[in-house]
Amino acid sequence: MNILRNQPNSIYSSFDVFPTRKGAAIHIDKFARALFEQFDGGLLYVLGNEQLPNYQIEDKIEIVRFNVPEQNYLRRALMFSENLSKLLDECDEKLQICHFRDIWSGLAILGRERKYKTLFEVNGLPSIELPFLYSNIAQETLEKIKEQEKLCLEQSDFIITPSHSIKQKVLSYGIAENKVQVIPNGAFIKPKTEKPVDAPDKYLLYFGALQSWQGVDVLLRAFARLRDLEDLYLVICASNYSRRAKLLTKLAEKLEVNDRIIWNFGLREEDLAPWRDNALLSVAP
Repeated sequence: MNILRNQPNSIYSSFDVFPTRKGAAIHIDKFARALFEQFDGGLLYVLGNEQLPNYQIEDKIEIVRFNVPEQNYLRRALMFSENLSKLLDECDEKLQICHFRDIWSGLAILGRERKYKTLFEVNGLPSIELPFLYSNIAQETLEKIKEQEKLCLEQSDFIITPSHSIKQKVLSYGIAENKVQVIPNGAFIKPKTEKPVDAPDKYLLYFGALQSWQGVDVLLRAFARLRDLEDLYLVICASNYSRRAKLLTKLAEKLEVNDRIIWNFGLREEDLAPWRDNALLSVAP
């Protein structure tokens, strides 16, 4: 049974839930919009959840969400890849380009005879990130993942990345430099908003995710060294509440700074903007 109603000219695939309040969703939105405007529509293939429909269509854009209750990360990733292969089986020769954000998409997109071009958007590599999420992951598994990363990097037609440090990591796989383009993250400058009513006069701001590599624990320890600045607060606007947030609040209590930390979770962009606009400074620990 076919899922697609139209034959896409382009595909954007990402092993991420979309939309969400995470930074990845902003990347997906901007790149996918640019792709679909250039190629007169296409297919967006992403992860889903209980709050999002598994299928929707908006004008010339079809959105297919992979929503399977599989807790094991690698099994879910491979199932995501297999499902993308089935979607590609439905595509005809109209398909001109596939843009993907992860190796699980790449394995499906690159693992077939193809006439379409391929673009790999590298924002991170699972061989680096997974040990932070799953400390017991086997070294043998990581080596296999590195082989798959190398295959995707080698076989994709072009690679883009937001930072020079990731570019250097990509080049370490033996990839030709002229195949890799850095496109730094940008920003839209909007009129300044009014300070939130419950905001302190002076505060530092961290907004983003709470994974261990973000360094929020380092930020808390650094903020504890500023306890002599009694009117200074730290505001943390996290993308969602998680087990990591619970650990960090306990650390803040241990450091005796929890009374000068304001926690916000899952703010919409319009609610985050006033906190961001009126901070003394934003930090990226």
